[in-house]
Amino acid sequence: ALFGIGTLYLPPFLRRFARTPEFLTLFAITWATLLAALCETLGLSKELGAFVAGLTFAASPFKDTISSRLAPLRDFLILFFFLDVGARVEFGLLGGQLVAVGLYLGFTLLLKPAIIFGILARSGYSARTSLMSTLPLLPMSEFSFLLAANAMRAGILQPTDAGALTLAGLASFFVSPFVLNRAEEIYRFCRPWLERSEKGRKDRESTLATHTAAPTPPEIIVIGLGEYGIRLCEFLLRRGKNVLGVDFNPDVLAAATARGIPVHYGDAEDDGLYKHLPLEKARWVVVAFRSWPLAQTVLGLLGACDWHGRVALRADNDEVARLLEEAGAHVVLRPYSDAAELAADSITESSDIVFHLGRWPMAFREVRLPSHASTVGQSLAALQLRSTTGASVLAVSRAGRTTLDPPGDFILYPNDRLLLMGAPHALDAAEEALTNPAPSSVESEFQFDVAEIRLPANSPVVHQTLDRSRIRQTYGVTVAAVLREGRWTISPGGSFSLLPNDYVLVVGPADKVEAFRMLHTRTTQPVR
Repeated sequence: ALFGIGTLYLPPFLRRFARTPEFLTLFAITWATLLAALCETLGLSKELGAFVAGLTFAASPFKDTISSRLAPLRDFLILFFFLDVGARVEFGLLGGQLVAVGLYLGFTLLLKPAIIFGILARSGYSARTSLMSTLPLLPMSEFSFLLAANAMRAGILQPTDAGALTLAGLASFFVSPFVLNRAEEIYRFCRPWLERSEKGRKDRESTLATHTAAPTPPEIIVIGLGEYGIRLCEFLLRRGKNVLGVDFNPDVLAAATARGIPVHYGDAEDDGLYKHLPLEKARWVVVAFRSWPLAQTVLGLLGACDWHGRVALRADNDEVARLLEEAGAHVVLRPYSDAAELAADSITESSDIVFHLGRWPMAFREVRLPSHASTVGQSLAALQLRSTTGASVLAVSRAGRTTLDPPGDFILYPNDRLLLMGAPHALDAAEEALTNPAPSSVESEFQFDVAEIRLPANSPVVHQTLDRSRIRQTYGVTVAAVLREGRWTISPGGSFSLLPNDYVLVVGPADKVEAFRMLHTRTTQPVR
């Protein structure tokens, strides 16, 4: 009956009262009071009536609003509940109940977590996920006090037993914060036993990761697939990059997979995650979530894996950006700052030039060049936009500056905003031509590498200066540093002479570095 009331009769009233949040709050309080009085009249408890009132709101689209509006009132009134609970404890009667308090506390802090951990582990969750989900449930529930009070009122529970139960609950409240603050230490201490318990059973988390992982080793790993992380993955995929997204929420992973993003299940705080991530070929790890303490944790865990790639971390303000730079981030991403700058460009640049053309069949349109467009890096003359589409480029805005009537040798860059003029159909054709993506097979950047190479005595470059050996011109690599007898020479000049057994650090395109390395691998053998 109550379910029918909640789904059939309450929604019209809620929609009417929802127009004013204060009326909605008053209606919720009135409804709960009404059902509490009804249940008490029927011989049931008032608490049960309030609970049933909450159940009738469960199917309502306004339940979250009601819950948030009632939260201050709930938090205030619960103070009096605990005040009453504490006042009912008779310490004089607890002398003989210390054993009972210990049993209650042991059940709460040991047996209950063990049961919950066992259920989660048997359901296929990893040992870390099971433990971290169990620890917040350590304290005794407030409903235990409520049940104890009702049982004592009904004569089922003696006052001394109710007092022992209350004291055990209060002790669990004191213990719980210390346990939660040391959750990572507890996990590391218990890890050998926890990993032993994982052997021989199927892990639903790793199964999910296996079925949705990237088909090829990723170049970029994005941890945190919120709205920002997912969009970042999509833009990287458009640029032809191999990307892997990481998140611990199965619903988020399913949404990312539906958008064509390869994913891997994992918790960023779990040090075991980084042992399973394909970091061998990864050049970047991007942390796209907001928590900067967790981002620092990720930095430390990546360092413990002996991974030597680059890390980009997200910061939502300048203070966090400074902390992340000090922690060792190679790049700090500032989504709000970057978006605000682009928004300012959108409303203050070339679009201000547009004016009214009256009866002339012409129109204006502003087009932003995406970074993956095939026209990026080309000159206006090479595009021949007017001859192919009939539209003209009146102005180009870039980084807050506008160039009016740009010349033919003007080079286009990513995020340039072009103000076009022409007939509507010509503007459509011009926009399509300007934003057409480049072929994914075209690599937009060279693959650079760095290598440490020992120069043998019969190397063709020893006993010569860098100018005379012409290493850069002949082999296509640059000597960045030289190590000789334990002393480094950084950025050696052209007059620097190379000697046998020098260690040189060379930088350049990957194929050139490999060729230079192979040359000196062969020349280490005696020449006959």
